[in-house]
Amino acid sequence: MQVDGERDTGKEKYPKDPAQTHDANQKEPEDYGRWLSAEFFRNRGRGRAHSRGPPKIPLKKMEVPQADTWNRGNVDSSHDTSSAGFLVSRGGRGGRGRGRAGLHRDQSPYPEVRSKGKEIVPYPNPNRGLVIHSTSPPAAPLPLSNPWHMLPTVEEDHPENKFSGTVPPVFGGMNALFFLNLQKNQFQASDAKDLSFIDSLVNCSNLQVFSIAYNDLGGVLPLSLANFSKELWHLSMPYNHFSGIIPHGIENLISLNVLYFSGNDLTGQIPEHIGNLPMLQRLSFEDNKLTGYIPSSIGNLTQLADFDISGNKFEGTIPSTMKNLHQLAELDLYDNSFSGRIPGEIFSQLLSLRILDLGSNSLNGTIPSEIGGLINLQQLRLDGNELSGEIPVSISGSAVLEDLNLQGNLFTGSIPPSLGNLRGKRPVDERFKDGMTLRKFVEICASHDRIMEVIDPSLMFSQEQEDDGIEHGDISVDVRKKIECLVSVVALGLACSVESPNERLGMTDVAAQMHAIRKR
Repeated sequence: MQVDGERDTGKEKYPKDPAQTHDANQKEPEDYGRWLSAEFFRNRGRGRAHSRGPPKIPLKKMEVPQADTWNRGNVDSSHDTSSAGFLVSRGGRGGRGRGRAGLHRDQSPYPEVRSKGKEIVPYPNPNRGLVIHSTSPPAAPLPLSNPWHMLPTVEEDHPENKFSGTVPPVFGGMNALFFLNLQKNQFQASDAKDLSFIDSLVNCSNLQVFSIAYNDLGGVLPLSLANFSKELWHLSMPYNHFSGIIPHGIENLISLNVLYFSGNDLTGQIPEHIGNLPMLQRLSFEDNKLTGYIPSSIGNLTQLADFDISGNKFEGTIPSTMKNLHQLAELDLYDNSFSGRIPGEIFSQLLSLRILDLGSNSLNGTIPSEIGGLINLQQLRLDGNELSGEIPVSISGSAVLEDLNLQGNLFTGSIPPSLGNLRGKRPVDERFKDGMTLRKFVEICASHDRIMEVIDPSLMFSQEQEDDGIEHGDISVDVRKKIECLVSVVALGLACSVESPNERLGMTDVAAQMHAIRKR
């Protein structure tokens, strides 16, 4: 739990520096990979083709061309390329981006196919063809020649793809294309011509997933996005260098579940008609240069679970219509210019909230007592505002609260004793199961023969003593006195941390006992 001190913004989940985007250990947005994983897409159950389960497609051995062959264009192009779904990204199986954007063989319902020692995994595309995964990445621009259905991706054991240059505008002719993922490459663009591949996707009337996240694409965000297929449910363009405004007409994409525009240079306002996207669940405009107010129509997005507009220049008050967002789990308004009070009548309705970040704004008034009713709240960050008054006792109402940041405000009065009851974080050691808490464990070990189970030996012994003397039970008189002192201090700590604040020792008694322990 953080009550004061240096703020951990958590912004490392979206690396701004393109050079960082290929770090295999880089954290991603919560569940970001799951939303793009083929496993998730296959199980999503969209349409009759999916409800019948995976089709029984006869598979044969296929050869994946090497990079030099691609560049020469000497690849058999006799295959039908109109029905492919494409994955041109780093795959993977673990990390915070669960599932990432690839499909591993242990996720696939299809039999494994091998060709020339390369592992090839077909991507299930019901009634529409396959996408092939290869563990041999090309270090080259995307080829302009066919066959596109052979385009490989990189599995987890390769740190990055190396596709570079501009994206060729060839996808628009693929009428059945429904899944296009170009994320985490090194594609570049600087003008409208370089972005013409996006304009061409208007012709893909079946397109449902499109991601170009984590590349080096610049230029004005194409307005043609608003004319994409009404089947599109995932639109992801974060952490590039796009400028311009959020396209008017984006509300025409009525199937959108996910809309990510984070980490660009977008200006202007959030379109008022954003509330016309009834299926929207995840909306992120984090780290742009957007201005204006949160539109009142945001309250129409009753399925919204994640709303992040941190790191912009928004102003005004938090709109009252947000009380309708009963599914909202994460609300991040950090680093803007919002003013006015924190509306308790709104947050009393948002019982699903796990993360609430209102830090670095200009909010004033007191912390509403309704915050304590958010029983699922894990992170509460109100730092860097102009809040005043006393910290309400109810603020500790969530038993799972892990991160509380109130620094940089104008609070008066005392810190509520109930804050000492916050126990959101628990050890993950095998010993801490079946209700075993850290306090109970310390209580069990608060004896001369077990105290070292909860004390770092390096605080008491040299390395030689730790390696030799302790193992053989050869403990000096001086060390025994230290152990006796530690047992007394730990017992005092337990007396100060009993569950009921009324039963805890007062600071006067604590000081007296510490003085007595020191004299021994």
